[in-house]
Amino acid sequence: MNTDTDASIRQTDTDALLARLSAVEKGYIADPYVRRFVPARGRWEPRGPLMNVGTYVRGRAVDGLVEGWFEGAAREGRRVQVVSMGAGSDTRFWRVAVSVEDDDDDDAAQHTHLDWGNGGTTVHGEKYHLLAADLRLGPETTLGRLLEPILDWSVATLLLFECVLVYMEPGASDGILRWFAGHVEGPLGGIVYEMFGLEDAFGKVMVENLKVGAGWMDEAG
Repeated sequence: MNTDTDASIRQTDTDALLARLSAVEKGYIADPYVRRFVPARGRWEPRGPLMNVGTYVRGRAVDGLVEGWFEGAAREGRRVQVVSMGAGSDTRFWRVAVSVEDDDDDDAAQHTHLDWGNGGTTVHGEKYHLLAADLRLGPETTLGRLLEPILDWSVATLLLFECVLVYMEPGASDGILRWFAGHVEGPLGGIVYEMFGLEDAFGKVMVENLKVGAGWMDEAG
């Protein structure tokens, strides 16, 4: 019997990943990195036009806001750091952050030099860090302990919440925001993309997709 109560939440990451792959395959969006995140074993079902359009709108909206943050900081001569909560299999760093790098080839090459730790759940690079933490727990003892050695509190900091707060109690999400507000000394911004108003056509299709899982079926043998 499966007692992992968080398995269904993690499954939504796979669902979003395969939805993005479907949108790429159908020509709605461009993402040269998404296939690297999809397990080689198994087969997936393409999404319908409504879900592909929704994936396009979601990605373009969030990407546009992130790019706008970078552009605004550049106009003010500020350095930028982005903290993406519950990032899962997000390819945004590789698609957006790398595109605004300096033209220094040696600097850009640093992105490929990653050190794995904690059995593969943690990755550290010059400009990229993947951390494993339960966001529902107090940031003073979990997230904060991991971020304090990494972040520069003086630079412009953007918090990105994409389909993550909906799975947390309001008190837990409030604690994260208060923790960052109490630590960041430079400009602090946030982007929130969450599910609400699911009574429209797109929302109903998304709910049905989540009910049946990610549409991922392991091949026999």
